[in-house]
Amino acid sequence: MGQLANFQSGNDWNEREGFHALHTSESVEILLSEGEKPKNRLEFLDVFRGIGILATVEIHVCGALMSATSKQSPEWLFLFTATRALLFAVPAFLILTTLLQVNKLQRPFKLGDVMKKAVFGIAYPYLLWSMAYLFIAYKNHQIHTTPIQVLLNILFGKAYGSLYFLRILFQLMVLLPLFAPIFRKKPSGISIVTATVLSTLAFYALNRFALRINAIGSVIFWYIPGIGAGIWLGLKMKEIPENLKKAAHWAAPIAIVSFCFYLPLSIQAIKNLPVDTFHFQIAEWTYTVCASLLALLLAAALAKNASLSKGLQILGASSMQIYLLHPFLLNYAVRFLPSGRIIPFWLALLLYPLLIVPTCFGIAFICRKLKLSQILFGRVE
Repeated sequence: MGQLANFQSGNDWNEREGFHALHTSESVEILLSEGEKPKNRLEFLDVFRGIGILATVEIHVCGALMSATSKQSPEWLFLFTATRALLFAVPAFLILTTLLQVNKLQRPFKLGDVMKKAVFGIAYPYLLWSMAYLFIAYKNHQIHTTPIQVLLNILFGKAYGSLYFLRILFQLMVLLPLFAPIFRKKPSGISIVTATVLSTLAFYALNRFALRINAIGSVIFWYIPGIGAGIWLGLKMKEIPENLKKAAHWAAPIAIVSFCFYLPLSIQAIKNLPVDTFHFQIAEWTYTVCASLLALLLAAALAKNASLSKGLQILGASSMQIYLLHPFLLNYAVRFLPSGRIIPFWLALLLYPLLIVPTCFGIAFICRKLKLSQILFGRVE
């Protein structure tokens, strides 16, 4: 069995400041659906998670190609820019998860049902696949660690690459019900924005000057801006299309400007040059949230055309399986079709996703037919 490469680029500074190669995820509704579409689901949300999972795969493809490309070469800079541009994937799925849960939490609910979904739909596949990837890495002599260190890696989302996002998602699912009384009061948009900004700055300052959490990217409070956007949308579910159209007028220019600040700072960081982490983080949060809203607006536009949206809806229905399987398949794509030796760089950028995504979907389909989905990927009916 081939070695499992770590496709995340960056260094310890990147993790401390939330500078990640993004990775997936989705909500209990979103992430865990197996293809059946509830009648009351807005179709463009299915399209949105299809966009999100494709962005996730492409981020990791770029990361894999970066490791095989000369640093600071034109190809490397292109790949690095692409990964930064696609980093909206995590806040996008957090927004999607939050808006769906907030919409539900405005009505009577059973806390036990919510916790059941969080445990069996998120924690279970996270633990299962974390142990699987750690075992493969251990068998291939990629890690030499103690059982205690293994437990710590799993606890802090460090078992393997993108799996940390399921840890974030579990925290979100556990914490959101605590705010149900507030959601039922339907706070105004201004109140949500104010609370989001103040709580974001407060937690940043708390971590910067007191907590200094090393694995800050695995802590849900690092993603307050995206969660705030999800709350704003979820409180008025039926008005999402209209609110998105209004948001496009300010989200597009802000996304462009913030990315122009964010990218140079990211390049400085990857070169281990001094970077103002406050400016860096504000630029990252601003860009990724605005880009997520624009992606949601794009999904709404695509959903109006069945021929354009059908494929994305199908992929979205298997997003959990694609999320969990694609690092393993990407490893084999890199091993047997190495960029620069067997296939050109630009062809690999397109060929890897074209091989990986359909294969993941095929495995998901077979698992459904064999009734193995709940065992391998987690599922709550």
